[in-house]
Amino acid sequence: MEATGNRVRDQRRLIALLAALSDLIRQDTATFAPEFAERGTWGDLELLARIHFEFDGVARPSQLVGLTYTTSAGVTGSLRRLENEGLIVRERIENDRRVLLASITDEGREKLLAGIPAFDEIADKRVGNLSDDEFDCLFDFVQRQFEI
Repeated sequence: MEATGNRVRDQRRLIALLAALSDLIRQDTATFAPEFAERGTWGDLELLARIHFEFDGVARPSQLVGLTYTTSAGVTGSLRRLENEGLIVRERIENDRRVLLASITDEGREKLLAGIPAFDEIADKRVGNLSDDEFDCLFDFVQRQFEI
């Protein structure tokens, strides 16, 4: 009974620690992406980075849905906000008007790349001292949480 009680207590403590860590990471975001941090739109920044780094600056919205932890409607909302801020443009292609492409603008690229050194510093501070096994275990754990 004691072991079970300790496990429950430790589970509660772990959840509290993860919530506190999430708050710290949100605060860290303000140092490398203040405009995204102020709005609380981390997903917008993630989409901008994925368009740039994984799709060489041009992606179909449907490609982005599977890469992020959001819905199709969430991706659409993020793309709308990014477009309104001039960080991407969305346009249909000439030979198939059904296809919509999201392309990063020069302004979007500049804002994204300006924050990379600070982001790398934060990532190193938060997870840089983990062993490979610890990193893999933590990565797997966090990924599984999105599958629940």
